[in-house]
Amino acid sequence: MLLGPGGALYGTDAMGGVIGLYLPPLPAFGSGGTPRGRIWANYDSADSGMAFGASSGWGGDRVAYQIGSAWRDHGPLRLGGGEMARASAFDQWGWHARAAVNLQDDWSLQGTVLANATMGAGRTDDLGRGIVRAYNNRDTFAWLELRRDGTAGT
Repeated sequence: MLLGPGGALYGTDAMGGVIGLYLPPLPAFGSGGTPRGRIWANYDSADSGMAFGASSGWGGDRVAYQIGSAWRDHGPLRLGGGEMARASAFDQWGWHARAAVNLQDDWSLQGTVLANATMGAGRTDDLGRGIVRAYNNRDTFAWLELRRDGTAGT
């Protein structure tokens, strides 16, 4: 989590916000070849929201991977006095897949795909005029990285 104004770290063009991608590192090459996994669940009392997720990773001599997925059901947000916020319930899911191939001479090629969907989220900016909208949003973001380990062999 990044607190404070984004412009202090990322310049004056960050007034609209900063998207920070903080992914766990890929398993190291040659990390024993033992798959590792994690399953988790969460409950939030403010919106009776539930969340479930799972991830797995493995690092062999030449290939490493990591995959994961999560689903969240956000119920109506409960306000002070027991009142429920209008248009505050929505569903969200996402997944990620990452892989790396160990090339020669300390070089590796890494690829990442992130996907997210927000379904039925309410937009209440015109609530004073009685306008409440629901929208769905799906995003996919992918990239490749060619990396060189500058500390290898030292």
